[in-house]
Amino acid sequence: MEWGALSGPLWSWHPHPLAWSLVLVPGGLYVRAARRGPERARERDVALFGLGLFLLYTFLDWPVADLAGRSLLVHLAQQTVLLLAVPPLLLLGTRAWTARLHLPGPLTRVSSPTGATLVFNAVVIVSFLPAVMNGVVRNGAAAAGMDLMLLLAGLVMWAPALRIGPATGRPLSHAGRAAYLIVQSVLPSFASLIFIFARHPVYDVFRDSARSVGLSPVADQQLAGALAKVVGLAVLLGAAGAILLRGDAGSEDDLPPGTLSWDDVERELRRLEGKSGAG
Repeated sequence: MEWGALSGPLWSWHPHPLAWSLVLVPGGLYVRAARRGPERARERDVALFGLGLFLLYTFLDWPVADLAGRSLLVHLAQQTVLLLAVPPLLLLGTRAWTARLHLPGPLTRVSSPTGATLVFNAVVIVSFLPAVMNGVVRNGAAAAGMDLMLLLAGLVMWAPALRIGPATGRPLSHAGRAAYLIVQSVLPSFASLIFIFARHPVYDVFRDSARSVGLSPVADQQLAGALAKVVGLAVLLGAAGAILLRGDAGSEDDLPPGTLSWDDVERELRRLEGKSGAG
């Protein structure tokens, strides 16, 4: 049975090659780099990377992957983990090496804060479209492709916030990074409200299958929206708050040269206000 198929026993085991490959391949490369690389990973980095792989495997393999094809609640839980939990753990676990990466020209624009925002929100919008959701749940290949898209979008989005990866222009200050994360919470939060307040199932594919996990389609949808909203806001706003607190404990003077600080933003705003008044 394919991932997300709606037939067959709910608790019968099914292989999920994507989950195995996304754990074994990066895990093997990580061990090799940690042993033979010029810069050894710290124990904390190894633990973070390992936790990221554990969550990735847990939410892409049986039984979560099968339940995600029957319940929107489980599906959005899986999507939230792929976007907001796994990527920062993997990035923090590889920070000893990612700074030396050199991206091709087009990818440098994608890895900028603006490019990352566009990519992240575009993938989120596409994943919520009814035609896409219905197709993903019913087709194993489409599901695997969407899982990869979500994971990559999460990696792209978190890289500027964590200042991990190759430099692509002026890095964000502490306030800029916090504001950047707050912006990422807007669109998913709006989609969650649709799920919470809709009186009919948004997706046909979950109309009957939700009952197999003991929920009515509308209750499953409302719980999914509440979970996605609460967890999404908690992760993104919590990370933003942690960055601001860390910034207060330090100083903008400690930032890398060329960093776009809050003072720079204020000066630009005053300059624009002056031009407007003169006009």
